[in-house]
Amino acid sequence: AVTEEMLAAARQVLSHSSGVVCLDNAIARGYLLVNTGAYGPALSLFDMLLAAFPELIAAQMAKGSACAMIGRLEDAAGCFTAALGLEPRLADAWKRRGQVQAAKGDKFLQTALDDLNQAKLLDAELPESRRDPDILHQRGSVLHRLKNFSAAIEEFDAFVNKYEPRSSVGWNYVGLCRAQLGDVELALEAYALANQLKTLETKGGGFKEALINLGQLEKEAGRPGPALAGLTAAYECDRFAPQALYHRGCL
Repeated sequence: AVTEEMLAAARQVLSHSSGVVCLDNAIARGYLLVNTGAYGPALSLFDMLLAAFPELIAAQMAKGSACAMIGRLEDAAGCFTAALGLEPRLADAWKRRGQVQAAKGDKFLQTALDDLNQAKLLDAELPESRRDPDILHQRGSVLHRLKNFSAAIEEFDAFVNKYEPRSSVGWNYVGLCRAQLGDVELALEAYALANQLKTLETKGGGFKEALINLGQLEKEAGRPGPALAGLTAAYECDRFAPQALYHRGCL
């Protein structure tokens, strides 16, 4: 059961709150349902709120996030578009719609980037303490998929060096971009750091993808010893990692 303490805690971190306690409690309850996998009841609650209060931005954002989580991408995009219709300068809505567009496939990547560009412009107008570093991460990811590695590395460098220095995923992306740009040693350093950070996060689990990337790059650089070490470490992270086995077998 949802307790008053749980509602109060969820309400404290609620984005785009209405300022009306009963409405914010309802939205917080919906988020708690989403967090426990009860998507149907959560969406029913958000729909009820929007039927009564169609201009409730927080409910549109909450419903859009829930729809995205269960793969209803068009519905999610519609919710974020509705939120932008109510508040066109809402950077978070631009970001989330951009994420949804990117999730729809490669042919939507430019549309996604357009949304994320707008999110970054609006976010830059906020005080430093209120800025959202995830916008950098999302833009970098889309730019990487578009193979614009020079632009992508600018986003990821800012993300890890200015905001999230302990992001293992961020450092892995730095490695991917550096490798594509021919900066082999910097890429290897980034992969190694990504693995180190992930190992700390998981208390020894390691970062399979970063280790595979490291091993492949060492192999391409003509260093079979370090390549074997990286790919073996990746295999130790996941004994069902076909990439690690394949590349190790090719050494």
